[in-house]
This record gives sequence, C-alpha cells and structure tokens, in this order.
Amino acid sequence: MDNMMPLVVDRFEAAKLLNCSVQSIDNLKKEGKLKPLPDVPGIRFALKDIEALAGIESEYSPFQYRCLKEENEQLKARIKQYKKALSKVRIALEVNAIREVDDEQQFI
Repeated sequence: MDNMMPLVVDRFEAAKLLNCSVQSIDNLKKEGKLKPLPDVPGIRFALKDIEALAGIESEYSPFQYRCLKEENEQLKARIKQYKKALSKVRIALEVNAIREVDDEQQFI
C-alpha cells in the first residue's frame, strides 16, 4: 500500500510532481487550469488533474472533461443565439411573403 500514488495532492506535492514552484501552482489555480477539490479540507488537487497538465492523460481526465463541458456550454449558447436570429429571419420572410400576396391581390 505504500507504493500507491495518492489520489489527492497539496500545492507542494503538485509543484514537485510538475517540477515547478508553488507560485506556479498558485498561478495555474488562478488561471483556472488547475482547480482545487471543493470537498477536501485545505487546498488539494486531484492527481489526475496534475497528470493532465503534465501531458499524462487518460481518455477522459477531469481537466479535459471540464474543458469539454465549458466548450459545450459555449456552443449551446451560440446555438441559442443562432436559433433566435433564424426565428427573426423566418418571421421577416413570412411577413414579406404576406405583403407580396397582398400586393398581387390588389392588382387582380
């Protein structure tokens, strides 16, 4: 059991694993590239997040998942904007078509 890697590391252990300073870890945290675990006392990071930053990634690391989730939310917002714009275009086309029909009926 002593040879097992911990699931959670603190700032100092994270700095050792990434071969950087604790300040660099703090900067990564501020930039949102490394998120502390909310339900763990103190400032602790998931080992998988540290590995993802180092380029040792499983198919679905927590960091990748957060990036994909954020991108997904942004895309959903863009789709919503596009649907709203398309709805306005559709309404404008319908109004224009009605006007054309009315204009044609006036000449009959």
